[in-house]
Amino acid sequence: MTRIARPVRPWPTIFERHGPSVVLFEFAILVSLTIAWTAGQPLATTALALFSASVLTAARIAVDERAYRLRRPRMRRALKRTGTAVGRLIRRGLMFRDIPAAQPSQLFITIRDLALGLGRQPDWSPAESTMIREGIEGVLLAFEAEVGRQVPNLPLAATKRIDEVADGLDECADRLLRVTDAANDAITARWSGDENERVNARNALDGAVHAALEPLRAAHRECEWLIYAADV
Repeated sequence: MTRIARPVRPWPTIFERHGPSVVLFEFAILVSLTIAWTAGQPLATTALALFSASVLTAARIAVDERAYRLRRPRMRRALKRTGTAVGRLIRRGLMFRDIPAAQPSQLFITIRDLALGLGRQPDWSPAESTMIREGIEGVLLAFEAEVGRQVPNLPLAATKRIDEVADGLDECADRLLRVTDAANDAITARWSGDENERVNARNALDGAVHAALEPLRAAHRECEWLIYAADV
């Protein structure tokens, strides 16, 4: 697998963890200064209010940070299990041919191979596109069942990418229905005597395949991110 160029940062930054507390502190400062300006309060009273707001904000940040550090080991274990599940997902074979006594490489293809254009690619006949669509739907259900137990303990960045993986594979399966229709049209066009009709049908099939694989490639990129994030 080729290492992705973008940085992998699954853990939230300190501002992401404590941003709301900082915003509330800034709001408290603004309110205190506004009241002091309009009501003409003594400087000592305003300073005491600002000091109290600072202490409360620091206490809240300390409590939140301690809770985050206690959760982090669980988050790391969940991230590693998710990375393992994602690795199985993109390497699980999808049967797209049914040929007696054929080699496994002739019968199965993985999501990784489809996304990267590796190995022997399908001819995208109606039967092949249907089998691949059913295979993607099957592995997606298994993946969601396996990863669903880890989602509550995952960092937010990882949770978002799991959603993107699921959405991408689901969109790919939907678009493969159009591939099946285009493949049927291409078969029908072969029997016609019009060369332009055959060319147009083949171009339509190629376009449908490209459109179907686009969300699959996007999902594969998110899978790579999750796999590398498990080692960070």
